[in-house]
Amino acid sequence: REDPKFADRVASACIQKYVSLGRRGKPRRGHEWTSLAGIVQVADAEASSCYVVSLGTGTKCLGASQMSKAGDVLNDSHAEVIARRAFLRYLYCQAERCLAGVESVFSLDVHSGKFNLQSCISFHFFTSQPPCGDAAIFCKASKSDGDSKHQQSHCVSHCDYEMALSVSQHKVIDATVSSPKRFKSVDDIDIYRTGAKCASGEKSDPHGVGMNWHVTGSLRRKPGRGEPTHSMSCSDKLARWNVLGVQGALLSHFLSHPVYFQSVTVGAGPCDLAALERAIVKRVSAVANLIEPFVCHQPVLFHSTMAFGDGRNSVLSNSLSTEKIVPSNTAIIWSSLADIHEVSVNGRKQGTTVKGKASVKSRCSICKAALYDKFKELLATHKHPMTQVVKEASTYRESKECSSTYRRIRQQLLTVFQSWITNPTDYETF
Repeated sequence: REDPKFADRVASACIQKYVSLGRRGKPRRGHEWTSLAGIVQVADAEASSCYVVSLGTGTKCLGASQMSKAGDVLNDSHAEVIARRAFLRYLYCQAERCLAGVESVFSLDVHSGKFNLQSCISFHFFTSQPPCGDAAIFCKASKSDGDSKHQQSHCVSHCDYEMALSVSQHKVIDATVSSPKRFKSVDDIDIYRTGAKCASGEKSDPHGVGMNWHVTGSLRRKPGRGEPTHSMSCSDKLARWNVLGVQGALLSHFLSHPVYFQSVTVGAGPCDLAALERAIVKRVSAVANLIEPFVCHQPVLFHSTMAFGDGRNSVLSNSLSTEKIVPSNTAIIWSSLADIHEVSVNGRKQGTTVKGKASVKSRCSICKAALYDKFKELLATHKHPMTQVVKEASTYRESKECSSTYRRIRQQLLTVFQSWITNPTDYETF
């Protein structure tokens, strides 16, 4: 999309949908904050119209000991992951509509039995702040700039970032070079930091001064509540989706092509599009031997001027409270067509008691087990010979492994992302 206002339309559509959902599951005003992510559908014939198909909020992640072998909890409740999983529910609904002969974004190829996404339809991703992990690591304003509030909102250019890197590597910079900043020493430079930790096998963060606090390019795992998680950072997951698509292994059985986001928009606030490109595009550009229709996809990257009111920067700048501003414990799940509007806490529906954890009613509609149920429902409805092989699978893991092309592409991705954390097999045998 060349329209410079497109990013603001995407951001505005997602923020307005969030506002329309009421207060249930939202942060306590003035005391808590959250992140927002959404997926927008655009039809070429109505390019000015952005239709929000899924939303997610959240900042929390479960530690390894809290994971369930039944697939009935959300291990990762970061907004980007919630929005993507809610999007999967939307795609299942669209596939069901197509089989029923109702208007759908898909058409059915009767020979292959696969669903084709209509050529006029595209999907676009929004996140209210840079994804955690590699995309969140970029240079702040120089400390000598003065006003601290300005530093928090300032985002330096890629040129400044490269200049800062040179200083951090003790290279001499010609002071006559024209630049909006003058970085005199490492102490004069700072970067935005991420809570995601370098995965085992990756180059570790030196935790030095300023620019030397983080390394860039490393795969990272999200922090849990006092213990490690098995969840990769959102930067890593977005990079993965640019190779494998966002549909996952199960839906790949039914789709003729992977589903890629045509653009990624970050909301107003600190952001560096060069860091975003490094994190979600350039890191996977070396993935080779891909099989069509899989590619190393390059979405258009945008930085919107639209701010999310319940985001960290907005809450901090507007709060009059003397209390510490903390991230909300809740995550909102919303999906169009699927009639899903849920609130989760600790990976289960809000209000779940200790005794109620064993009940199907406690699980969210986008957990692995629930999505696997939708997959089996579509499989039972779709009468075509190509589904016979996967119908013989008896577990979630076996059903995923039957998607042979997807599995091969995933193996190619792992030749580049060698430190990717995979769950033990017994967590996928339900």
